[in-house]
Amino acid sequence: MVEIDELQTFIGKKENIRWLWSILDHYSGKLLAYVCGRRTTKTFKKLMALVDDLRISLHYTDRLNIYKAFFSVDEHAVSKFKMQRI
Repeated sequence: MVEIDELQTFIGKKENIRWLWSILDHYSGKLLAYVCGRRTTKTFKKLMALVDDLRISLHYTDRLNIYKAFFSVDEHAVSKFKMQRI
């Protein structure tokens, strides 16, 4: 079970918005992967490629629409309640 979240930041000036995407193991709190980029499907695919070899059964996320395209209903839970603070 993992938690996936994104954090908005900027580089140099506020017009250069970037997103820090991270995947955290729900039970151990260990950071499994992260990428920095735009809030796009392309950036999310890069993040998921980093954990492609792991067998992840459940993904906790927020309501960002990108997640719905990647995970089935059985492997995806939308819940901030069960997420740690990344």
